[in-house]
Amino acid sequence: MKKRIAILVALVALVALVASCASSGGGDAKAAAGAASDVKVSLQAKDAKLVTAKDMKLENGNSNIGWWSDLGDQASWTAEIPEDGTYAVEVRYSCASSFAGAVVNVTVGDTVIEWPVASTGDWGSYKSFAAGTVDLKAGSVPVMMQAKSIKNRFVANIQRVRLVKQ
Repeated sequence: MKKRIAILVALVALVALVASCASSGGGDAKAAAGAASDVKVSLQAKDAKLVTAKDMKLENGNSNIGWWSDLGDQASWTAEIPEDGTYAVEVRYSCASSFAGAVVNVTVGDTVIEWPVASTGDWGSYKSFAAGTVDLKAGSVPVMMQAKSIKNRFVANIQRVRLVKQ
């Protein structure tokens, strides 16, 4: 019984410590991050509109866009930009080694960024790629991805596009 009480007291102390750190705002970690922005717009695969998709489709419980195999296939979103500024464009994707080499145009508003698709190792290994930056005004902004070239049958699997204010 004494062991159970000691364990319970230790758990209560741990919870109190965690709560204390959280209530202090976690500001120290945030300040240490410095460049990390609070303004992020995340465009998930499940929210994409698949335009002229010959084979492109949502897969794995709608967690990614896959079967991207045609130059005419497009995925598009509407991003709600909360404030004016320069935003980094990040693409979270996977691509097996033998399929790397496609080139994708990522269009954000009026800006086109050319993204060379590199291997992430295999179709299940997702990585984020910093494609470039764009200057945006607050409001609704169209975001679209379309392959400019395909090296081998498939382009990539896409989990999300994220816009992070710099």
